[in-house]
Formats: sequence, structure tokens, C-alpha cells
Amino acid sequence: MQNWHHKWSSVDVYNDEIVISTVHDFTEEDYLESDIILKEMFGLHYSRESRFIRLDFGERILKISFEHLENGFHEDNQSLPLFKELSRRFSEPEDLKGVPVIAFHSYKGGVGRTLSLLSTVRALSTKRNTEKNRQYRLLIVDSDIEAPGLTWLAETQGIFSDMSLLDALALVHDNKNWKQVLPFVAKKIKETALRLPIERQFVEHFFLPAYREVQQVMLMPTTPENIIKMNDREWVITDFLSELGRELEVDAVLIDLRAGVSEFAAPVLFDPRVRKIYVSSTSLQSRRGLKTILKQIYDKPLHEKYPYPTVLISMVPEEIDNEERMNMAEEFLDVFKSMEKEQDIDKPFDRLVEFLSFSSNLVHLEGFDSIDRKLSNSEMSKTIDLLVSDWVDIKANSERENSIPNNKKSSFLKKLVTTATEMEHAETKLISNFLTTIPLKNITRKYRYTAPVSVVLGAKGSGKTFAYLQLLRSGTWENFINKVEGGNEKFETITHVVPFLKPKNLADESVSDMSLHMDALRTALGFDISIRSILSLTDEIELFEANTGTEAEWKTFWRKKILEFTGLPFENFEDLQTYLEKTNKRVLFIADGLEELFLNVTNSSKERTAVRALCQGIINELRSMPEGRIGLLLFLRRDVAINSVEQNWTQFYAQYSLFELKWTNVEALRLALWLSCEVDKSFYSSQIPIENLTGEALEEKLYPLWGIKLGRKDSKEAYSANWIIAVLSDLNEQLQARDIIRFLRYAAIESTNTTPLNDRYLSPSAIRNAIKPCSEQKIKEIEQEMPLVEKIFAKLQSKSPDQRQVPFQLEDFGLSNDEARFLEQQGYLVKIDTGYYMPEIIRRGLGFSLQSGARPKVFALLKRAQRRK
Repeated sequence: MQNWHHKWSSVDVYNDEIVISTVHDFTEEDYLESDIILKEMFGLHYSRESRFIRLDFGERILKISFEHLENGFHEDNQSLPLFKELSRRFSEPEDLKGVPVIAFHSYKGGVGRTLSLLSTVRALSTKRNTEKNRQYRLLIVDSDIEAPGLTWLAETQGIFSDMSLLDALALVHDNKNWKQVLPFVAKKIKETALRLPIERQFVEHFFLPAYREVQQVMLMPTTPENIIKMNDREWVITDFLSELGRELEVDAVLIDLRAGVSEFAAPVLFDPRVRKIYVSSTSLQSRRGLKTILKQIYDKPLHEKYPYPTVLISMVPEEIDNEERMNMAEEFLDVFKSMEKEQDIDKPFDRLVEFLSFSSNLVHLEGFDSIDRKLSNSEMSKTIDLLVSDWVDIKANSERENSIPNNKKSSFLKKLVTTATEMEHAETKLISNFLTTIPLKNITRKYRYTAPVSVVLGAKGSGKTFAYLQLLRSGTWENFINKVEGGNEKFETITHVVPFLKPKNLADESVSDMSLHMDALRTALGFDISIRSILSLTDEIELFEANTGTEAEWKTFWRKKILEFTGLPFENFEDLQTYLEKTNKRVLFIADGLEELFLNVTNSSKERTAVRALCQGIINELRSMPEGRIGLLLFLRRDVAINSVEQNWTQFYAQYSLFELKWTNVEALRLALWLSCEVDKSFYSSQIPIENLTGEALEEKLYPLWGIKLGRKDSKEAYSANWIIAVLSDLNEQLQARDIIRFLRYAAIESTNTTPLNDRYLSPSAIRNAIKPCSEQKIKEIEQEMPLVEKIFAKLQSKSPDQRQVPFQLEDFGLSNDEARFLEQQGYLVKIDTGYYMPEIIRRGLGFSLQSGARPKVFALLKRAQRRK
């Protein structure tokens, strides 16, 4: 371990103290070295003077001591809900005060337990809670520490939570009044969510992973067995999960338990209030093992108020006939005869034991995205849907889409041109309405109750400046959260948005709006700031760059300028934090346009150092402040970040990837549908929010805009959505919001001069003709924003049009290998076989033609480029 003193022997963590055992007597020098190590680990959470760590939760501290300790553990003889306990005289649990808890368990792994849970999630997600008039919301908990399948699947979706089940259990264990930890745990869980595609829409549910990092499993802080040993806590784990669900305002908690005879699962399995779903295969080992467990759990009558268990026998081969199925079912029914409800045993046979035929389609799952497709119309989904319908009073959501009238083409196209023109350069207009994208939802969820400290990455034209201005015009971070989520939540503490750096070429309207906002900040915060503060800062940065080169100097510079920006005499961030604490306020500094100040990051080590000092040094320093009231959102172009953060780019990107403003194929379709709705509110009338539609559903909703194909339905032309996305994409499969909006504007203009087909607004010929002007505008903007690319493009355009053809060789245009690599990094160039190709959105604007003279095979080009990466 890198941060480990060579004289430390072990570290023991208690609820109020950290004890560091040492091999040898410590000298004063050893203490000083240990202080430095602890400071590096915990940042401003660690006090070197008093030697304690300040925790985020409960304003508690952990004292640090250095000594040799021998720890003993006291066990009492009370009867506990554990498999190893022989006595079964548990205290009767009180009724759950929160939401229902549903647990999934199996004797063996690999029998479909986790898939059964996901199928239940799917079934509940398609129903409506009639009492609350909304779809069901769930908390999904991964309790399988040994094989945390749900946690691994979540990681493939980029979900890395700051709160795990092990964290939550540790908090419950360390606090006598465990209910006090509920708000804190709930806030952490709300920072992320699973987005599951279910029946062609995305549904979000809260998720509590098994662990936050693998080291937690290796050094497990506590276990359920430790937690329930405390007096009157036999059933505390279920109580906690149930009330945590209520705190999150969900309708149920679904928990995936560890397989086998496990003390980790026992407290939940022995709790009669929990609805249990047991999963077994047809193998003798799986059935006998599960039956042994059931005999332990159901060794006494089950009170009528408690839910029935269900056994799912999965992966049933075709050769298993009905007689064999009945014999298998009887094995488990014999166990359930001891339940008080035995008079009903013969009646709800299908509710107690269910059989699921084998399906090879469900054996291999790589991610959540494939689950909905594979479960759709499967026997498992149909069976579990019936079970779910028995559990809850729910009603299927059967809504019908309205058809689009065909008599409004002329007015629609005219308004589309006007709306797209306004939105194309949204940063120049005071536009208050905007599309809620997944990255924006991710960042508002992550920093719902704290000042954001993060880097927001994005390619050129991805909407960084637009998001920056939306933040500015929201006034406070909390207003921005409500804008993104469409809510009206009241927050205890207000976070005022303070523009620290601005893009150079903001329109006069935006600058005026910024000036008014800064006037308001003087009253709200007592800061002495104005629009001149930003303008003078730009000059100071350019002067400072010429005289410095070290990262430490740049970090000092950025810290000093942020503090000076307030107009008040703060010496450090701690002084500013204290000032804000007195008034119970927070500030969020926002910065955009860094790439306009540092134009030569690729070739200048000074510029790379300056960017790195801000996006890593200052960001990390602010993040280390306990209960930080100072936020910083740095909007940074992706290529600038890649070139500046040279050594730790993978780790850096993983930290901020969820917040990256990028327009994938699905997001591009979502933007097109959203813009169509801005033109005509009746274009899409479903109650399902646009941001929850899957790609397939979005394509269908856009048929009235551009048709199914670039021709009639029975033609051999390309599918419209696929062709448009491929032509507008670069070779990194990235699109720009500006290109999508600009394309719709040109296509609408062209369509007013042609005769569209009766089933769409935009004609196929208009769609094809719109690409060239889009590409030409894009080339101009790239040249303005990226001087290095401008020089390379000049070389490519140096020859006559008849000589500009793809594929080409670098030497034909005097391009170096470094220049080619830079274009490849941007997604503007790719080498295939013996020649270089460009994406359509670049090729057409540069005036390159195809050597064959045939139509460009845009799909094949994009796929081959991706294979080479």
C-alpha cells in the first residue's frame, strides 16, 4: 500500500477511535511522517494539531492514537435469527413501519436468483401504484457479498455509489439510535440510480450495492451477526431496510441475498415479515439444500398476517414431465404444511411452487440493457408478473398514443425553422427551456444536498456553454436541480451560482444577464464582484502564464484568484468556508472557456500544467473539505482534458464520465423528438417522459418527422434514423447538439420547397441535401475554436476540388503522422486498409468526394473505424 508508514503494524477502526499499532517505538519524526500520510489520505477532514478525523455524518470525530492493543469480543447467549442458533424462541417482531421487503434466496448460485429479482423489478415497473398515481419505485439491494452480480452489472453501466450495504450496516452498528442514519444513507443512495430499459422506456430505481470497493469485502467492517447481537436488535436489518425505503419514498425494497446456509442472509430469511422468493434448479443438490434451509425457517406456524413464500424451480428441461414436476413440488409443500395457513395449501398451489422452463436465451447476461429484451414475453416474466399481481393492488398502465394530424405540414415546417434557428446557438439567447439529459440528471442527483465539486467534460459543441448559462440563469444550484427534475422541492441551504470564468464570445444578451446576476450576488452574499471581475481575471491569467511553469505555482494562482474574486480578504478556502457557515449559505463557482485561454495545450507544457492544476489540484482540494460549502463546476473540453491529464487519464475520466455532456445515438434522437415537441406540443402526447424512452421507442415516435426510411416503407433505402445519426456522427460515435438542430433547420427549409411524402414532415431529398451546409458550418466553427485543426484543414483544402478525394495518403497533402493522430483523436480521420477516410460530417464540408463516385457507405465506415479503435 502506497500510503502506509513502514513502522505501522496494523490499523483498527472503532466507532469513536482509530488505533494504529506500531512495530517499534515511534520517534518524533515518525509521528510527523504519520501526520503527513494521514493528511494525504483524508485531506481537510484530518486535523494534524488534534489528531482526529472529522466524519461527514453526524458531525462526529475519530480520534487517532498510536499503541498496542489486544481486542477481545464478548458474546452473549441470547437466541438470534441465525442458522447456527439451535433455539428458535425469537421475540415476535413488530409490524414493519416502512415499505414491504422482498428477499430472493437460493441454496446454490447460478440457478437464476438474481434474474428472478430483475424479472420482479421489471414486473413492478410496468404497473402503477393506484394510490399514489404513479409507476412503482423500488430500492434494489445487493446483499450477495461473495458473488455480487447486481453490483457488477451496475458497474458496467458506470454506476459507482458512495454508499454500499456494508457502509449502511456499519452505520447501523455504530449508532444506538439507528434511525438517525436514515436521512444520511438515503441522501447518498439518491446520488445515483439504475436506469433499466423496460418495455421500451427507461425506468429509474434506487440501488444499494454490496460494496463500494472490493477492499470493503476483504476487510469487512461489520456483519449482520454483529449487528443483531445488540439488545432488542434481532430484526433491525429488516426494520432498517423497510424504513430506508420509506425515507426514499419507494414502494418496496428488493434484496438479493447470499446463497447457501449463510449467517449474512439469515436475519432476513428468519424474519417472517419479509416476503421470500426461493429459487432452485431441478438438480437434487439444489432441491435438497433448499429444503434443508426451509425446514429451519418454517419450523413453526406462520401467522396469517405474514406473506406466503414462493419457490421458483427454474431451468426445467423439456424432458421433465408433469408427474416429475408434481413430485418436486410435493417436496416443498411438505415443508410448508407446518404453516398456520395450511388450510389454504391446496388452493394456492401455483403461488407456493412455480416451474420455469429452461431458456438458453437467459443464460448469458452482460448488462442491464439486454435483460428487458431477453425477458420480454418469456415464461419467467409471465409467471412473475402473475405473482406480482397477487401481491399488490396495481393496475396495468394501458395508455394509447394519439395520431399526428397530417394537415399541419406547412405551419410545422415554418415553426421548425424558427425554433431551430433560435436553438442552434442557444448560448446567444435567453432560452429558459431545455432538454433534460442523463448527464445533467446524474450530476444533480450526485450533488443534491452539497455544493458540486466536479469537472464537466464535453466535446466541442456538446452544450457546455449552454449548461453553463442555464446554471447562471437559474441563480442557485437548487433552482437548477428543480429545472432538471421538473420539481419544486424546497431546500434548507441555498447554493448561489458565481460565474468565475466565462467564454470569450458570449453574446451581449448573455453578458448583460451575467452582469445583472452579479449585482444580485452582492446583496445575497456580500461579495464585492461585478462583470469587470471576470474580464480582468482573463487578462491576469494570460500575464501569469508567461512567467510561470510549475503546477504548485498554478495551483496557488487559481486558489488566490478564486478567493480574490469574492472581493473580500480571505486568506484561504477555510476562511471562505467559515464566512459561509455563519450565513448558512453555499457558493458554486462555475468556469467555462478554459480552452479559449489555453489554445495550444497539445504543444505547450505550461498550458497543460495550468489546466491540470485547476481540474485536479483545486478540485481535489475543495472536495476534501468536510461539509464543503464551496463548489466548483469546471466545464472543460474533452480533448483539452485528455492532453492535460496525461498520466492518470483513465482514473480521471472514470471519476467524471457520468457527467460528461455527450450526444450518443439515443440522446440525439431524444433531442430531435424534444425539438419537435417545442414546435408542436401534440407531436408527442404520452405520459412517459421523453428522457425515459429507449432508442427503439424514440425511432418510432420520430416516424412522423422523417419517416421510417429515406423513401417509401417498402423501398430499399436506408432507415431514416440510422442514416441521419451515422452521417452526423464523427468516428468516435459522437454527435453535437448544434449539428442535430442545424440539420433539422436546413432539412425543414429544403422540405418547404419539395413535396414531402404524406407520412412525414421532412422529405428524403431535403434530408440528404441538408448534410452539406451542416458540414460546411461545422468546419468553420472547428477552425474558429481549434487553431491546430484549422492549420491541418488548410492543408487538406490546399488542392483543387478534383484532387480532394477519399481515400487519400498523408503525403498527398503534406500531413505528418502527429497531425493524423490528432485528427484521429478528434474522430475526424481513420485509416482503413491502405488509405485514410473521413466521416461524412467532415468530408462534405472540406469538399472531398469519393473516388468511386458511388454513395458513401456511412454505416460501414463508422463500424470499421470503431473496430480499429
